[in-house]
Amino acid sequence: MLKLEKSQTGIASEFYVAAELSRRGYNVTLTLGNTKAIDL
Repeated sequence: MLKLEKSQTGIASEFYVAAELSRRGYNVTLTLGNTKAIDL
């Protein structure tokens, strides 16, 4: 079984949440880089 790094898990979670919000009709944009205050 492959173990993901904490940063990989966080990034995957952001994409999952963005996909769910988009599916529900929201316009979602992910920020690139290490932006602490804003992710979506």
